[in-house]
Amino acid sequence: VGLALGMRNQQQQQQQQQPAPNEFLHSGIINLPFTSGMLAETSSFSLNNSTANSKIDTPAALQIIATPRIKFNPPCTLGWSLTDPTTMPPTPPLSWLKMFQLPLDQGYVFSLDSSHEILNNAHNSTSQHPNQQFQRRPLPCAILLANERAVESAVVLPLATAVSSILSAAAIQSQQIAAISASRTFRRESIRTYAIAEDTEVGRANAIADAALKDGCADVDVGVVALVILGVGAVMGGSLSSSGGLEGVPFVKTTMTFQRHDTIFEEALASGSAPMLDEPSGKAYIHNPSSGLGPKEAIKARFCPRILTGQPANDEDATLLPGVMGTKPDGKYVGNIRLEAIVRNTVNRSTSNLDIIDNCCDATSVYDAVAGVHGVNPRIEGYFELEHYLNPQTNPTGGKIPVTVPAIDTATGQRMGSFLLLLRVKTPQVQIPLGNQSRIGEPLPPASSGLLSVVGMDAITDELGVCPYFDYDPPCTQNSVQDTSAAGIRRRQVATMGSFLTPQFLRYQADVVRNDAALELANRHDEYNKSIVSGLSSETDFDDEPNVELFKRRNPKPFRPSNSRGDALLAGIGFNVHVQSLALNILQPDQSAIPAAICHSVTHGAPADHARGFGIQGNDGSRTIEYVAEANAARGGLRRLEAKRAGIARELETYLSSLINSVGEYFKSRAQTAAVMQQAGLRPTRHVAPNISSISFYRSKTTECAQRLQALSWEIAVRRGNCFSQALGIAVTSYLTSISDGGPGWRGYANTWLRHGYLITFEGLLSAVGKELGMIEDASVAVEMLRMVHVVLVPDDGVSGTVNKNESSCRRIPVPHSPYVRWVHLAHLSKKGSGSKSMYRLEIGLNQSYYQSRVPEPLKGGAAVRFFPVLYQMGVDIRQWGVNAGRNVTSQIKERNKVGGVPSAELGDNSDAATEASSDFNGCGLIDDGDDDDEGGVADNEILMALNVEGFRKMNAYAHSVFPTTAGVTAATSPIAAFYPSEHAQLQPLPPHPILSSLSEAIKTSAGKMEHGVLDKSATACQRMGGGSTVFCKSGKDRTAM
Repeated sequence: VGLALGMRNQQQQQQQQQPAPNEFLHSGIINLPFTSGMLAETSSFSLNNSTANSKIDTPAALQIIATPRIKFNPPCTLGWSLTDPTTMPPTPPLSWLKMFQLPLDQGYVFSLDSSHEILNNAHNSTSQHPNQQFQRRPLPCAILLANERAVESAVVLPLATAVSSILSAAAIQSQQIAAISASRTFRRESIRTYAIAEDTEVGRANAIADAALKDGCADVDVGVVALVILGVGAVMGGSLSSSGGLEGVPFVKTTMTFQRHDTIFEEALASGSAPMLDEPSGKAYIHNPSSGLGPKEAIKARFCPRILTGQPANDEDATLLPGVMGTKPDGKYVGNIRLEAIVRNTVNRSTSNLDIIDNCCDATSVYDAVAGVHGVNPRIEGYFELEHYLNPQTNPTGGKIPVTVPAIDTATGQRMGSFLLLLRVKTPQVQIPLGNQSRIGEPLPPASSGLLSVVGMDAITDELGVCPYFDYDPPCTQNSVQDTSAAGIRRRQVATMGSFLTPQFLRYQADVVRNDAALELANRHDEYNKSIVSGLSSETDFDDEPNVELFKRRNPKPFRPSNSRGDALLAGIGFNVHVQSLALNILQPDQSAIPAAICHSVTHGAPADHARGFGIQGNDGSRTIEYVAEANAARGGLRRLEAKRAGIARELETYLSSLINSVGEYFKSRAQTAAVMQQAGLRPTRHVAPNISSISFYRSKTTECAQRLQALSWEIAVRRGNCFSQALGIAVTSYLTSISDGGPGWRGYANTWLRHGYLITFEGLLSAVGKELGMIEDASVAVEMLRMVHVVLVPDDGVSGTVNKNESSCRRIPVPHSPYVRWVHLAHLSKKGSGSKSMYRLEIGLNQSYYQSRVPEPLKGGAAVRFFPVLYQMGVDIRQWGVNAGRNVTSQIKERNKVGGVPSAELGDNSDAATEASSDFNGCGLIDDGDDDDEGGVADNEILMALNVEGFRKMNAYAHSVFPTTAGVTAATSPIAAFYPSEHAQLQPLPPHPILSSLSEAIKTSAGKMEHGVLDKSATACQRMGGGSTVFCKSGKDRTAM
């Protein structure tokens, strides 16, 4: 009979907030004799423990033992955890009742013989208990009270608030980086930013040019009039029209490109046909005064190149090409215009294939005349520098001025003639202050504090040298030049190729994708913080669902219900996190209880980002990566997405290498031309023409891969942040539970944690199919991220936590309604340039009295304990059975149950599947929680085995470190197990540790079947090594409860 006794003592203990033993646990015995019936008769009974002649002369009696019902364990007793909220609501209790639900509890009573082994164990355990009031005393007839409780964790919401603060600040910083990079790239790519098409209306073109001038660019208007060939006489033919135009002259195909000083790739400006004139015709055409019209432009272009200075303060990350700096006397760098014409005839001499266009003359004769003087198929190029025309004194009228550009035969270096141009260059009238240019003058925030780094990701695109530097701090220029490694050389090569992220992509990332994420995370932090504040004061009411049952409310609380999966606001809070405890106490009549044993476990839902979905096509409306123009966009959870990211990175590296090689081959082919041009007195250029097909292909593919990789990386980063926030609350709950009374922290394992880390196993019950496969993929990465966290217990110094989000770097988050945990403070410790090496320091402020008397000594004095997380996974429901059987039988069973049977013809080869599914489980069926049913989708028969093998490898390394099998090696001197997965792969395989031999066998035999022993044996091994374990399924309800 369970009675609610001892509550008055419990209230007094809670008000005093001091550690106390189980004094409130008492039992009372009442003997009720039978007054009638056979048992009421006085008769002779032989007792087993008496002689055969022993007699009982009293009637039999019913012995009733009254024990307390332990719904609220007093602090510092077996069954209580440091993460438990206060056992009695404060006065007034409004905020407590709105934040926490009552614990779930169940008691069991067993009678104990005086010789029972557990009584001797109780004697031994009490002597080591931190509360010295538990003393050994004689044990007459006793009973064992087993009390099972499930209590919400008080630290889940504060930790989620701390993580959201860091994620919010990091996302804002990443958004600022993207915005500044977009502005800089738009400005650097000014030719495309301020593009003026040839058919643009004059007023519109002037408006675009004015905007470019205000942004520090030049306004260049250039036109090709003609190509004059020297030494061919009057063979060209043709004549001047009365209007000053040309009639009957040949035209040659001509291209005009622009060579920037910050990239090797030329920009195409215009192409078309320019008249090819001999010297007499050229002179007459240029100097023709007829009608005052002057020469006409055959090919025209108007564009707005950026004026560079070569100074980082002005040009941000627009680095000049090697050898360019210092070549312009006035320190302004604009670029060169290159003109190209090829005078050639094809083999079949078909007029349609001639580069000389017949315009009332014999094109073949013209070609032969040119070839006779300048050789076969002469390739003609001309260059001129725009910097010479920046000075307004070169064009006092402001109109177009004639420019003669030498036309050089690239094969011989001889001058073949001249390109005749008309040119006008306008520059800003005054120096534009950097502050007036949108975001140009802002210093780029450090990417090491951006979101990718904060969630432990390396920015692959930036590490390959792909510009602009987006999520990675650029290397020091001096160090980059001095770096002679293959990677350093490659980085310098890629740096000459300009931006591989288009301005449009950057703007979309900054203004839409990253801005939305930053706003979402900032709002989440604000809402979580409001809930924390409401728990600290009864005057603050933060409850927008007063008419909804507490366990169904979908506002920030320590408990997150399963019906909130789609709520992005709650994505940082773990589902249904409870501390599950089983406490054993020995009760004797009229005496205080003797604590015997305690077992803790944390139960919860999968740490997965349900709000962002898993992209199971055809099942839900979950978002995919819409902004990635890719037919086979990655879908699934983090593990799959990160594998996809790695694949895109390899693809990017392949295309980038091919691009570098193609550019190298191009420069080799141009080596002779460059030497010839230099002999002709022209400065050799290191630019690539835009019409090289192989280079254009690889450059386009590299840009495409870089943008896909950037977009997917951000999606993964946001998802990792959400999953990590959930996993951290779960792991810290387990750790604090382990240092509570009776936990492994009091059984000598504190020193082990300090050196080797706190071992925590996550035991998953999800199925490797559909959405649950995505949850497994999310959980596996979230668990792995916990290796970044170091936990430090500190005494509270009385400084209250601030709620000012602007002070997030030094902010303490209060823990409402906790008797001893005062606050938590999470700090991100970044290592520049390496997100995967990022660390977190989590400080937990404890009541000073509790800290001094109840925290194990090795964990004091700022000692940091790092998490050593391990995941094991085994599906236990009908979907996993279907995956293992290779059949999708869920829908078949449901349909049969619905209609009362399905004809075997409709089931085909799977007609026995439904029967087998039920018979294998004695007609009880397989666990199906009916929660967000997700039939179909991708099944993965290999992931469970892969995860369990990975988990075993880690745990085996930990076991060999904690319990060395080498003679003469102790836990204090053994090598520390590797925390990083990459380090495990590099180590020599270790033989299975004796502690893990049965677990090893269970994993070996688990392929293709539901081997629950994997979870049982991993939990047992974890307990033997002083670790903590958690159990989870989709929501932490049905399967977890089972």
